[in-house]
Amino acid sequence: MKKFQKILASLLTVATILSFCTVGIITSSAVATASSVNTYKNLNSGNISTYNNTITTMGDRDWQWPIAGSSRLSGCYVDGRNHRGLDVAAPNGTNVTAAYPGKVISATNGNGFGNHVIIEHTYKGATYRSLYAHLSSISVTLNSTVTKGQLIGKSGDTGTPGSFHLHFSIWKGTASFPSGSTTNVDPFLNNFLLAPASMIVWDGSKYPNNAYSTTSCCQPYLDAVKWNQENSSTTPPSSVPNVYYRVRTTAGSWLPQVTNTNDYAGIVGRAITDVAISVSSGSVKYRVHVKGGNWLSYVTGYDINNASNGYAGNGQAIDAIQVIYTAPNGTTYKSYYRVSPLNSGYYSYQMNDSTANGMDGYAGSVSSTSKTIDRLQIYIGS
Repeated sequence: MKKFQKILASLLTVATILSFCTVGIITSSAVATASSVNTYKNLNSGNISTYNNTITTMGDRDWQWPIAGSSRLSGCYVDGRNHRGLDVAAPNGTNVTAAYPGKVISATNGNGFGNHVIIEHTYKGATYRSLYAHLSSISVTLNSTVTKGQLIGKSGDTGTPGSFHLHFSIWKGTASFPSGSTTNVDPFLNNFLLAPASMIVWDGSKYPNNAYSTTSCCQPYLDAVKWNQENSSTTPPSSVPNVYYRVRTTAGSWLPQVTNTNDYAGIVGRAITDVAISVSSGSVKYRVHVKGGNWLSYVTGYDINNASNGYAGNGQAIDAIQVIYTAPNGTTYKSYYRVSPLNSGYYSYQMNDSTANGMDGYAGSVSSTSKTIDRLQIYIGS
């Protein structure tokens, strides 16, 4: 007992516990060193051959924890199974949300994961995929576009989980699942993920006989996480800017302002004619395409009484819009926006004026057979 108390007292700050060890809490008292990191790497290099052991800064911690309110981990990369993911214990039916914007490339049942969703993301110019497994239900469809924090399913125990939990993985590239030479991303050691606000607790009780339920595994890992946090050059991101927008339709009146994706601007079945957009920080320029006509000039203002630079449009129905957001210095935020053709479902999200990954550079359609648009949604993200 004294030995356990001594170990528990030495564990460190608000962050994460990922290896198969006895219960541990990261507090602020322990000392983490570069030698601890090397100890961790040496300890685990033979057990997780496909895991990227390079502890380095890879992001701005702008991916979101996928299961709010749950911070008890019951499985991780370093558990003797080449697990390639985190197991987050949660009651059956807990909301599971997308960690980052992307496209759903799988929403099905199988491969031991039971009901699971895979999302493909473009992050800092590279392709990543994230997996959410053992769901009791799935709330998204194949090829749909999701935003960060959007509900994608409910936690459960489908497949072969052994207990109610979410299996969560991130990997780089387009492999169907993280295996072989896949670069798995330990989101905490690589500063990918925003940790939950609450303290994360390790729960080794799920596999009490596991060979890694020992402090020889737990302490080096905790030290490595702490050392990485203390020596990282990145800082948590500042608050994401808000975007405010409203539209006028063929009915002739301006509709109420919408903030981010709390709602949509427009009325189903009524073509949009004019759009006004503003942001809380940074700057935005935008323009619209008139159905059967041309792109109008960019505007940068937000004033429905100023027809020259307060809104985009000339009173005629539009079929496309382009929104380009410029972030404040030191941030990499962009605009994400989508529209729906008249009386139809949404097109995929567009990012600024990008034409990468099948995007058009604008939201909507400018072909001779295009429909006018009746709904608009915009948000600012990474």
